[in-house]
Amino acid sequence: MFNLKKLKLSNYWCSMCSCSWLAEKLFEVRHVSQLGERFVVNIDEQSCICRKWNISGIPCCHSLSAMKFLNLNGEDFIPAVFRKSTYEEIYTSIIFPINGQSLWEKTPYHDVLPPSKRILPGTPKKKRRLEQWEIRRDETRLRKGGLCKTCRLCKKIGHNRRACPKAI
Repeated sequence: MFNLKKLKLSNYWCSMCSCSWLAEKLFEVRHVSQLGERFVVNIDEQSCICRKWNISGIPCCHSLSAMKFLNLNGEDFIPAVFRKSTYEEIYTSIIFPINGQSLWEKTPYHDVLPPSKRILPGTPKKKRRLEQWEIRRDETRLRKGGLCKTCRLCKKIGHNRRACPKAI
């Protein structure tokens, strides 16, 4: 249900806006308190550059100042969803109460329970698992220090001393 306090608050902020007409129902609104920022309001499309009117459906203070310039009522631009009459119309039908859970009819079937949570052994891994295509396995792959594998015995790149063919 729409709260008229929001509209009145927007009307208060509307007094701090100066409006200038650009075209049919297109306005440029300058907000005095926000360092003279300019907002473009289109009343036909019900849109404002600040996007508050687009997102919420309730006119923002910039659009209300443009409506005051044209002597239009701001409440006419509020969607029917937010009106009190719509709220009352929805809830006019009776919502019948339901008995407590202890008075519900018993069924011959077993109760449906959620699956039990499996606790996996060990400490949970913090690094994500790489896909097969992400794993790089070549001879000259970089190591932790950023250096390539080099053998201490023969000083060649691509293997270490454990896999050296010249080892004794």
